[in-house]
Amino acid sequence: MFDFLEYPFMLRALLAGSAVALVLGWLGTFVVTKKMSFIGDGLAHASLAGIALALLVGWAPLPVAIILAVIVAVIIYFLEKKTGLSGDTAIAIMFTTGMALGIILLHYYQGYQPELISYLFGNILAINYQDLYFILAGSATILLLLSIFYRRLLFATVDPIGAYLAGIKPWIYDLLLYIMAAVAIILSLKLVGIILVSALLVMPSAIARFYTTSFKAFSLLAAVISWLIVFIGLTASYHLDWPSGATIILTGSLLFFISVLVNTWRLSFLKKFFYTSIFLISLFFIGQTATAAYLPSYPQPTNSEPEMIEKVDEVKESEKIRLNIQAVNQQDLQAINENYIPQALEVPDYEESNFLVNNNYKLDNFSAKVIEIMETAEKTRADGSHFTQQNIRLQALDGQRAGQEFIYYGISEIEVGNMPVYKLNDKVYVDVFIGSDGSETVYIVDYVRNRALLLLSLVFIFIVILVGRLKGFKALISLTLTFFIILKFILPQILAGRDPFVISLLGGLIIMALIIYITEGWHKKSHLAIFSVFLSLVLTLILSVVFTNLANLSGLAQDEAVFLIGVGQKVINFKGLLLAGMLIGALGVLDDIVVGQIEAVYRIREANPKLPSKRIFHLAYKVGNTHLGAIINTLFLTYAGAALPLLLLFIIGQESGLSVLRALNTEAVATEIIRTMVGSIGVMASMPIATFLAAVYLPERKFSWWHQWTKIWK
Repeated sequence: MFDFLEYPFMLRALLAGSAVALVLGWLGTFVVTKKMSFIGDGLAHASLAGIALALLVGWAPLPVAIILAVIVAVIIYFLEKKTGLSGDTAIAIMFTTGMALGIILLHYYQGYQPELISYLFGNILAINYQDLYFILAGSATILLLLSIFYRRLLFATVDPIGAYLAGIKPWIYDLLLYIMAAVAIILSLKLVGIILVSALLVMPSAIARFYTTSFKAFSLLAAVISWLIVFIGLTASYHLDWPSGATIILTGSLLFFISVLVNTWRLSFLKKFFYTSIFLISLFFIGQTATAAYLPSYPQPTNSEPEMIEKVDEVKESEKIRLNIQAVNQQDLQAINENYIPQALEVPDYEESNFLVNNNYKLDNFSAKVIEIMETAEKTRADGSHFTQQNIRLQALDGQRAGQEFIYYGISEIEVGNMPVYKLNDKVYVDVFIGSDGSETVYIVDYVRNRALLLLSLVFIFIVILVGRLKGFKALISLTLTFFIILKFILPQILAGRDPFVISLLGGLIIMALIIYITEGWHKKSHLAIFSVFLSLVLTLILSVVFTNLANLSGLAQDEAVFLIGVGQKVINFKGLLLAGMLIGALGVLDDIVVGQIEAVYRIREANPKLPSKRIFHLAYKVGNTHLGAIINTLFLTYAGAALPLLLLFIIGQESGLSVLRALNTEAVATEIIRTMVGSIGVMASMPIATFLAAVYLPERKFSWWHQWTKIWK
């Protein structure tokens, strides 16, 4: 869905669009409040004269257009203030004057005018790096000015008389607002065009007004909605092959009319859901943008099979070089070089089947049913244990081979450990390897367990809803969205060659936001929980990086890592994958600790509002201490349960004379030890972090944060 971020022109458009969206969204709150929405159209159309002049003399259009737009904004302001004309009248006069002057100048411009078309209607292809840097610099300047003069601008906008009596000169800040609006509008012309740019100034603020009561929240939500409109609009324009400017504005229109319906029906639940969804979707899209903009990746393979195979060879060599550097000893290095398996590739001719291919064979996989046990052989191993081998007739159940019969020859001289004994009507998954000479070899891969998994899932859903009711239903929704984030964001980005650690950190924060906001709601306790989780994850991140490097862990100690070598379109960073596992493993426990501690502080303060923050902190801390031991044991037992075969190897090593220190020093054991301890430290740190933040910020503060902080630690 977000493959367009691989293209530089789309990435430039998105970065430029994000910058101007944030600026226009924030400025729009002042423009809408002052009821001067028409100024966007006036300044944009008047700027045509500056663009035409720049094209005629060969100058850069954006700086010239900005200068002229600022001049027009100043003229509009003084016409409104000095002549008594209404703002709409002054804007209309300058609107038509600028357009007429631009048309006359364009009359002298000979030939086709593609640059002009891009300014009229918007053209993401026309945003080059020079434009991008100019837009980012201009947007940053406006955001800085808004941050510095925010309170004075707000005072002058909402109550100009009161601002004047307070010693503030409203005309200065009104003029500053006009100038900033002029610059912001010109910066966004290449994205949406002169004709539509005013909608991006007004529409996000119009939407945000339905969901907020304070001006601070109004400004923040308008900026987020503006950015979201640009991102969704650009994504849709790429996939639908529509003009970018029009698609962005139609996206905003759709959100606006949805908001109108929600507000008209006065559905408070839908309002909260919309507010929360805006935030969560923004987090997800920010993660996608950040990974595309800042994380390295390799080119995607093409659809041509020879080129795909050639690309696999390149990736293979790159992976071998990287693994050679990371090899612990020469024996590992030799094993990597001798056993490296090239990546399997999808064949375009078999789009409707399950065929895979590499240079030597094709592979078909499907489910089948055991229709006959042809022969059974009982055999004995050298240690006296028995095992069974079978020759089985199978019937394919799906795919292009549905109904066909195959024979699996399982009886051989090769000893296969843990080989199951199949019965009639058992359903299994089958792989058929097709050699270059057309010969086929059938292998039974595993049982089909879909029915059992589905039944257990239904029982799980029923119990969760029965016990948890509405909370349980919300938990199921958050669980579903968590799987979506993992399957659609984290795993695809890792397979695409992104840094697994950074991807997992972004994905983990999005998952935590989903879980906490959906199950707990949109309020201050949830905000504090998210911030506490973030701080704990940062600590876990630092510890995992430090001790993974100190212990020289490669990430290849786990058996599953071997199967990932050469798989996917990009080189996989196995050390990063190990770090990612440490982060994701700690997420679920962090949620439990953080939400529980914040709720404990809230209930203690609710029971006795007169208790000082220091006392509340100590009481909640004692509650957390009783919970913490059980949580640490839970985390350890979770990792120990997943690593039982590894623990058995540890015991066997001791029985064979291997010292405890030597056994602990093996990478497989050291990996599990570091994983458990790093996760436990992050969980333990989250308890005082969440308790402290809740004690300081719940409920609404009566003093400065510094005063509250010093009261707790006196």
